[in-house]
Amino acid sequence: MDAIVPYLMFNENAAEAIVFYNKALSGTVVSQQSFDEVPMESPVDHNDKIMYATFKPGDLSFMVSDSMPGQLQTTGISLSMSLNFQDVESIETIFAVYQRTLK
Repeated sequence: MDAIVPYLMFNENAAEAIVFYNKALSGTVVSQQSFDEVPMESPVDHNDKIMYATFKPGDLSFMVSDSMPGQLQTTGISLSMSLNFQDVESIETIFAVYQRTLK
């Protein structure tokens, strides 16, 4: 596995959070897309919200997104992470272990 990356979800203020965290942690925005830049339907008033962003303060990496339309986040009750792999075989191995663990 390459890395476990925290995935921060926000209620329509991810752009503000990215600015804050980049300033506070001296980071760099690596990539960023709004909902209107991806091939999926979303309400027009959500077009300028962040669908996906990655920023790196030093060697760390964080993913950031606004919540999907109609799915607001509740502070303090959820945790999301992105698991990053170099190859499909590694993904399949970890997924198989995960499936066995859930049974």
